[in-house]
Amino acid sequence: MKYYRVGKSNLKVILIIIVLLIVLGGIIWIVMDSSSKKMSGEDVLTSDYQASIRLQDNNSTIEGSGASVNGDVITITQAGKYYISGSLSDGQIIVDATSNDEIELVLDSVDITSKTSSPIYIKQSKSTTILLADGTVNELSDTKDFVYTDVVEEEPNATIYSKDDLYFTGNGALNLSSNFNDAIGCSDSVVIESGNISIVSVDHGIRAKDGVTIKGGVTKIEASGDGIKTKNTEESDKGNIVVEGGELEIIATQDGFDSANGIYVSGGDLNITTGGGSQNASTKESWGMWQTSTTTEESTSAKGIKANALLEISGGNISIDSSDDSLHSNNDLTISGGTLSLSSGDDGIHADSEIIINDGSIEITKSYEGIESTNITIENGAISIVSSDDGINICGGNDSSSLGGRPGQNMFEATDGELTIHGGTIYVNASGDGLDSNGNIVMTGGTVLVDGPVDGGNGALDYNGTFDISGGTLIAVGSREMAQSLSSSSTQASILINLTQEASANQIIHLQNSNGEEIITYAPSKKYSSIVVSTPNIKQNESVEVYLSGSHSGTNTNGLYTGGSYTSGELLTTIQITGILNSYGSGGMMNNMPGGNMGMPGGMR
Repeated sequence: MKYYRVGKSNLKVILIIIVLLIVLGGIIWIVMDSSSKKMSGEDVLTSDYQASIRLQDNNSTIEGSGASVNGDVITITQAGKYYISGSLSDGQIIVDATSNDEIELVLDSVDITSKTSSPIYIKQSKSTTILLADGTVNELSDTKDFVYTDVVEEEPNATIYSKDDLYFTGNGALNLSSNFNDAIGCSDSVVIESGNISIVSVDHGIRAKDGVTIKGGVTKIEASGDGIKTKNTEESDKGNIVVEGGELEIIATQDGFDSANGIYVSGGDLNITTGGGSQNASTKESWGMWQTSTTTEESTSAKGIKANALLEISGGNISIDSSDDSLHSNNDLTISGGTLSLSSGDDGIHADSEIIINDGSIEITKSYEGIESTNITIENGAISIVSSDDGINICGGNDSSSLGGRPGQNMFEATDGELTIHGGTIYVNASGDGLDSNGNIVMTGGTVLVDGPVDGGNGALDYNGTFDISGGTLIAVGSREMAQSLSSSSTQASILINLTQEASANQIIHLQNSNGEEIITYAPSKKYSSIVVSTPNIKQNESVEVYLSGSHSGTNTNGLYTGGSYTSGELLTTIQITGILNSYGSGGMMNNMPGGNMGMPGGMR
């Protein structure tokens, strides 16, 4: 018999193999054991959980502490994390802890219907978090036959109702069907951090007194009232709606957002439809005489996003199709970023006090009036407006556009205001006045293109005070009957051209200096008989040649050609620039044009 000595190195290898086999065997045993059972108290009741609750009609069970069962009502009374699974055909989960207790409800394929109250009623806690377990679908529904626990306060009154702060998180799904009142109701604040939440509600989708914050997740709301609503008007730092991220889709009969205080959007994808959309405009009898909500809390409107105080948008992708205003503030409104696509049956963007646009991409594809406020300041951004009345309106302008009998009309008290343009690119396609101010207009930079009205009752420019321009490019076309030029107090020269015959839509008008250098080439989208042009390229003591028709090889953006070259059409006239205000042709409102050439001899050659 031979004996073999095992070396130290071989012994180490054998020991390593044995250890690996033991570890592998343990892993296999754990996987097989866990796969042989569904999630239950035995699986999840670890030190992380206060209790595991399995719901079953007339036979719900609890493993752990902090909760009790009475028939089909489960009551949680202690702080901690509670795992909940199963279903109840007519039952309820109540959280009734102390005001210092933080509660977390982990929903794993929960299905609860309550025929008399809220399926989840958070009566008292410091805060409650509803965590939607990954890969699960949870269903909560109520009926129209509520029996209030608190008859005086009429509470609870929502499918999920919380007296204290309420958080939603996790990567599962939650479907809420509200048949009595709101889907989510809260006396404090609601925060959605993540999850896939779908709401169908006979009234508001989410209503919270102190605020609603959306940080992430996917939230879909179909509501017969407002999509998201806050109610605290007593405390200046509460009652806000904040959107930082996530995907949010709202289809609401009334407002998409209705905030008692401010609204702040810095991110996320928002898709909002209200009041049947812009096709159901406020002037249609089928929608009825809804009114703006300025003094009465419960007055009805169908605005996309409505704030009682500041409405601030700094980011995000926002698409709104609204019967009433798309963006509305009863105070100030600021846009400093984001991509906005707005279609409105009334105003695209409205603020009672002031609108400031610092940046962002804004496209208003349909509106009664595009942008309206007492004061409007545009610093930067890309703005495109289509309006059936005024494109940009200050205080109602020279006409009665804000007092035209519309159910959603805006009753300005101010008698003056100002439109200030420092930069950006602005395109206005208006059937009413293009730029309309009851006070002044000031332009120091940017590019403003106005395809104004074709009727004689409105003008591309319409202002009561002065229009001072010191920089930027302005091209405003429309009808000549109400045509206004700029003010003599301007420091940048301008030309008003009134045609004897109306030019057709897309017919080019081209201005160049005596050296053949292009000043502007523009093709209005509608027929026109008047043009106001002001650019830094119109120089004093130089001549400007004006051409109609012809062609251009450059890029056409909203009618303005850049790059390429112009092929001559018909030379209309040559204008000698002898002052700030210069003109060709007669017609229009000439009384604001002292020092202009006004089509008289010496004004052209």
